[in-house]
Amino acid sequence: LSSSKMKDVNTELDRGIKAVMNGPVFWLLVMSFTTIAVCHGLLITHLLPLLAERNVPVVLAVTAASLIGPMQVAGRVVMIYAERHFSMYTICGSTFLFMLCGLCALIFADARSELVFVFVLFHGSGYGVTSITRPVVTAGLLGREGFGTISGAIALCFMSAYALAPLLGARIWEWGGYDLMLKLACVIVFSGFAAYLLVLLSNRKTKN
Repeated sequence: LSSSKMKDVNTELDRGIKAVMNGPVFWLLVMSFTTIAVCHGLLITHLLPLLAERNVPVVLAVTAASLIGPMQVAGRVVMIYAERHFSMYTICGSTFLFMLCGLCALIFADARSELVFVFVLFHGSGYGVTSITRPVVTAGLLGREGFGTISGAIALCFMSAYALAPLLGARIWEWGGYDLMLKLACVIVFSGFAAYLLVLLSNRKTKN
């Protein structure tokens, strides 16, 4: 191709990328994935003091915290088998539900300490598959043209939210303790799930 034709192709590609990134599906995806990052960032950095406030024994709390990483790997392994029966969109949606179940377990962990391991199971496995589902779902819903730019923008929002979450958690704790933080985390994750459902609904209408 001549230099002028290459410029035309690049200009058209840039326009397509900008159109995608200015569309509602892109921003709904940003919102949905960002809520996952915020929830994980809140919990992973405040987990030990949170469990101490809920009178969970130190040994039990440290053991639970150390199992979150391995459970992420286990979630990815299970996903390999699950995707034979479920679409990646369904698996991605289940991430929000798993994290909500984990939050509910933490809320009631002050009454029954063993619920901490229910949290580890659901939160660890749910968050673990996000690194796989996020790029796959992004490509499926927004297309492969300019995927690097689009996926990078979503990842930037995701990582920024994760980095700011510990500070946000500290501020929430100052306002109302960890009970308030857990309740707000539930609202945040549910909002992300609602945004994700809107994305799927919008995509279905577009195809029809």
